[in-house]
Amino acid sequence: MADLEKTIIKAREKLEQAYLVLLKSAGFLESKDVGKSIPGYEELRERIQPVIEADHRQLGDYKAAFSRFVSEAAFTAFNRLVGIKAMEVRGFLRQQVITKDVKTGGKSVAHLLYLEANPSASSEPGQGINNVLENAFEELAQELPQLYGEQRYGILPNGSSTMAVIDLINSIPEEEWQKDDIIGWVYQYYNVAERKALKNSNAKIDEKNVHIQSQQYTPSWVVKHIVDNTLGRYYLEMYPESALYEEIEIPVITP
Repeated sequence: MADLEKTIIKAREKLEQAYLVLLKSAGFLESKDVGKSIPGYEELRERIQPVIEADHRQLGDYKAAFSRFVSEAAFTAFNRLVGIKAMEVRGFLRQQVITKDVKTGGKSVAHLLYLEANPSASSEPGQGINNVLENAFEELAQELPQLYGEQRYGILPNGSSTMAVIDLINSIPEEEWQKDDIIGWVYQYYNVAERKALKNSNAKIDEKNVHIQSQQYTPSWVVKHIVDNTLGRYYLEMYPESALYEEIEIPVITP
């Protein structure tokens, strides 16, 4: 799992760095809002500004609002990409959106079809990958609105950064993605930075930060051991002739 951990940490770092660049282009620095974007990013600024301002009012601090946008936008993008990848390897989507194939020129089927319909995008950074994803999000939102529907932080980074993160996700072997506990491990590793920062700060663990320390993925074998030795033991004490006696793993039981 070490390689998986490194890949997920790198994907998060790349996303957060991409949003720092995106915010700067839209006129938002970490210390202040300069009031205007660089040329070509005016529309992006119009989308981001109300989000930053709303968080500024809620948090009472511009820097905190800025940081929240970076972390929430990065997590939203990551969440959506991981969701697509997990569905692709299980054959749940009608066509590949981010999984690349040598048969389609090293691109996903959806990306290749988009480029065939929009050949000018081939010369753009990311080759129109954000448009491909936005189309996929819109379609997936019909069945998964909580994940792919309209979200205030649902703004993708620049196309080159999006493609770099997709490449990292695709670098994880397909057999890993097919495991039933892959999502748990992915989010375990995504949150490594917060746990390390909390540990290094020597801060007291209280109701404000206990979630950082305690929200860790529990492997299925641990869950089984806990359930078998609590509810399982209690059940077999009541029904010692149950067929579950052969399935529940308890060290010592006298029927």
